[in-house]
Amino acid sequence: LSVNVAQVLLCLIAAPAGTYMDFQGGKSLWWRLIFAVGLGMIGMGFIGRGYLWLVGLLFEVFMLVANELVQIPRQSYLTDVAEPSDAAYHAKLGAAEAERTIQGYVAQLIMVALAVLASLLLSRVGASILITVLSGTWFLAAHGYVVRLFPPRPASRTRDGRGTCALAYAQLGADLWELRSKHPEALKFLVFLFVVQNGLGATMLTIATTYLTDQLRFTGPMTSLMYATVLVA
Repeated sequence: LSVNVAQVLLCLIAAPAGTYMDFQGGKSLWWRLIFAVGLGMIGMGFIGRGYLWLVGLLFEVFMLVANELVQIPRQSYLTDVAEPSDAAYHAKLGAAEAERTIQGYVAQLIMVALAVLASLLLSRVGASILITVLSGTWFLAAHGYVVRLFPPRPASRTRDGRGTCALAYAQLGADLWELRSKHPEALKFLVFLFVVQNGLGATMLTIATTYLTDQLRFTGPMTSLMYATVLVA
C-alpha cells in the first residue's frame, strides 16, 4: 500500500520538484530532502498496538517519496564528472556509477550483518525497531557528510512567467514526444524500466518478505542471510 501511494505521489510531484530545483539552485532543498528521508526511516520504527502502525506507514510513504526526490539534485552534478562533449563522457559516467554501486552493496552488506546480529540478540520487534532507526541515522550521517563536499550549484533556468507545475508538465510532455519521435527504442526501454523497477521489483520484494516469514516460517536472521546471499551473488 505504501509503495503504491508513494508511486502515485511521485508521478505528480517529481517533475515540478525538479523544475523548482532548477530555478532555486544551491543545496538547501537537497539538505531538506535528505533530512526528510532520514526522518522517514526513523519514523518507520513506530510499532505498536492499535493504530500506531498507521504512523509508521505514513512515515514510510513520506520516506519513499523523499528518497526518490533526493536523487534529482544528485544527478545534476553528473556534468561535474565529465562534460557531454568529452569523448570519454560515457566511460567516466560508467566508472562513477560502478563505484557508487559497489559502495552501495558494501553498505547493504554491513547493514545485513548488523540486522543478523540484532535478530540474534533482541526480540523480533526490538530488532526491527533498532535496525530501522539505525538505518535512518546511518543515512543522515553518511549523506550529510557527502553533501557537505559538493559545491552549491547556481540556478540553471529562469522563469518565463508560467507556474512551476505548468512549466514542468509542459517540458515533460515535450521531452516524451521528442523521445518518441527521435528515439522510440529508448522510450520502450524507459517504459520497461518503469514497470520493472516500480512495479514488478517492488511487488516481488513485498511478496517475498511476507511469503518467507508467513509461509516458509523464516526467522529474522534467516531472511537477512538470504538477502545477503543474493547481494553477494
